[in-house]
Amino acid sequence: MKKMALIIVWTIFIPILSFSQGVYIKSGDLNVFDQTYIVLKNSSLEVDGKIHFEDNSSLHIISTGNEFLLHGDIFLQSLIVDGDYIFSSEITVDKNIHFNSGIVDIENNDLILNGRLINEREDSYIFSSSTGAIVVKEDVNKLEEIAPGNLGLNMSLSNYSGELELRRTNYQELHDGNRSILRTYSFFPLVDIEEVSFRYFDHEEDNLDESKFSLWVLNNSLWSSVGSISHFSNLINIDKAEEVSKMTVFAFEEKNNRVFPSGFTPNGDGINDYFIISEIDDCPNCRLIVFNESGDILYDKHPYTNDWDGRTGNGVLRDGDDLLEDGTYYYIFYKDVDNRHDVHKGYIELKTK
Repeated sequence: MKKMALIIVWTIFIPILSFSQGVYIKSGDLNVFDQTYIVLKNSSLEVDGKIHFEDNSSLHIISTGNEFLLHGDIFLQSLIVDGDYIFSSEITVDKNIHFNSGIVDIENNDLILNGRLINEREDSYIFSSSTGAIVVKEDVNKLEEIAPGNLGLNMSLSNYSGELELRRTNYQELHDGNRSILRTYSFFPLVDIEEVSFRYFDHEEDNLDESKFSLWVLNNSLWSSVGSISHFSNLINIDKAEEVSKMTVFAFEEKNNRVFPSGFTPNGDGINDYFIISEIDDCPNCRLIVFNESGDILYDKHPYTNDWDGRTGNGVLRDGDDLLEDGTYYYIFYKDVDNRHDVHKGYIELKTK
């Protein structure tokens, strides 16, 4: 079959081509030039080739439930959203995406954004119901504050200069039996972050308990917590995160109900002689620090293995084998010394008589 292309060219004034029914191009490409605006009103567009918007032309969506059905790619100068839309092919937007109203679903396709999202908000936004991502590439200099694509992430990097690829997805991450919100940022190459401000929408909380929210980063295939969330503004600010490949917010629930004793009696009778924390085997990188009310550290053990018998000699700070006097002491327990936000603090009554 002979290929057919629809070419729309105006040069004297800015034309507007409005469709109120579906447009189907069986073969060939759709090319739009010279500041032409295509307006889709309650209609869909199906092209068995590629669609190109060039020379400041734009697509204006003012309808609901529209869909691009393309076997090729979409190249837009700008996109104005005034209704709901579904993209079924990869999209490249060279300038900006403007939101007046409506929601855009990119499904499992990438949206390559060379400009910015303008007026994206709680009730009008881009998301992916599958594995698609908004992709922004930006040249950055270390310690220069950047907000790539206006995707809800402001940050400065401590040791990287060059092109950074940032991907925003709505894929839900899982870690240690816990779920993330429906927003994840991925970085290529890995970055050392000096500071970052992370925003998200209420609808991305996905019915998770926001009181459990904390920001996590993926480093060398390991997730670690780097800060808690300000629930009032859906905003978090953190300092220092190294070699980050991903970043998201988890609603992190402790898998077990770890029990800390309120007292013990290290008198050598074989009963309750040690400070025993339940399920300590789940914490191979834990740390226990014991101190008095003046803040003097009396015992510090990493990893802690339920072997404190009230003496300072089997820790790492003091020589000798001194048994502490009866009284109240205080402790800090880190489940993982590399995660200072997962910590338990308490006091212990020590009695030898």
